[in-house]
Amino acid sequence: MGEGGSLTRSGSETDEGSVSAERTPHPALRALRMQRQGISRWHPDPAGECDRVEAIGGG
Repeated sequence: MGEGGSLTRSGSETDEGSVSAERTPHPALRALRMQRQGISRWHPDPAGECDRVEAIGGG
């Protein structure tokens, strides 16, 4: 390709849909975090709920 044809992204850019995946990247780690805090895997926003619980000092 010519100049300016690069499709690489900087490390600071993120996809909007991958926010919760970036908080706890591996599914097994995400499951352990949810289990430790008593959050169901069927919760509408499990990653957000984990963050909320940690912010208030629970878990």
